[in-house]
Amino acid sequence: MKQENTIRILKIEPSKAPYAKDMVNNLEGIKAEVEGHFECVYLGNNCIAVVNEEGKLRDMTLNRRIGNDIIAGPFFICGDSQDGEFISLSDD
Repeated sequence: MKQENTIRILKIEPSKAPYAKDMVNNLEGIKAEVEGHFECVYLGNNCIAVVNEEGKLRDMTLNRRIGNDIIAGPFFICGDSQDGEFISLSDD
């Protein structure tokens, strides 16, 4: 499967309602959305939360709870292809 150049994501920022947006699907685009280095949290249903891996160490604003963890800083949710690539979310 060919990697998409831009993907539709759900952006989630502290103290704001989540919103859909298009993101450039490359390393620079991903790092810009989470404001630094990132890690992936697998959510099931072929969805991934992409979060700042140093959010708590950098004292970023606490954002949302995922499972037993609280994510600090902005993050986004995108789809996960069978090949492990980031893909657009569906409208659902």
